[in-house]
Amino acid sequence: YINRAHTSDEAESCLVNAREAGFDNISADLIYAIPPESMDYWQSDLRKLLSFDLEHISLYGLTIEEKTAFGNWRKKGKLQEVPEETSARQYELAITELKAARYEHYEVSNFAKSGYYSRHNTGYWEDQKYLGVGPGAHSYDGTNRSFNISNNARYLESIKNDELALTTETLEPNDRLNDYIFTHLRTSKGINFGELKERHGVNLKQDYKYLFDPWLAEELIELDENVLKLTSKGFMIADEITWRLFYHD
Repeated sequence: YINRAHTSDEAESCLVNAREAGFDNISADLIYAIPPESMDYWQSDLRKLLSFDLEHISLYGLTIEEKTAFGNWRKKGKLQEVPEETSARQYELAITELKAARYEHYEVSNFAKSGYYSRHNTGYWEDQKYLGVGPGAHSYDGTNRSFNISNNARYLESIKNDELALTTETLEPNDRLNDYIFTHLRTSKGINFGELKERHGVNLKQDYKYLFDPWLAEELIELDENVLKLTSKGFMIADEITWRLFYHD
């Protein structure tokens, strides 16, 4: 139905087989806001996944893009997107179910048992450098972002010619500052005001203090002397809150 190369039964078999093969750290992704999925059906999906007792679970809301099966169906009037209110309720239900199962909500879309946070994703959120190898892979050296050409044939041809078929973008100081705000606020650790000032020279707590009281009243954030965090309610509108905290040239 959602144009995947595998069925749900095959996905479940993979989880069983991985455990039987001896893997003790297994992660799965689950997509919500799939039309016309009801709340009951979504809860059933969640509980089915929880029955596998995985170490890590990621949740992603369905985004309908043009030139996809869903995009074409929407264009033809054969598909209606899930209302934002329903999508938010499904996300909220997932938080409740996962926390009840003792998963830690350590990033907007990610939940893990204690000690099983994704090291790969955490590297992105903590501004660590990384090297991507292969067609379409991305790299980051702390100042520059680059990405390899995604076409397999052209990528292989460039390697044969001792060339690097990549595009590089140098991040301006303001871009790096906003990246810090965006990535850190999405995590349960939040933004450390002192670290932010040391790295980027800004006093976010002072600059945006006029926003904090309304957000506190709406229970969207937690705030103390040194740290700003989003609540579970705040996670639901993380992009909106983050955008309000960006610095502009």
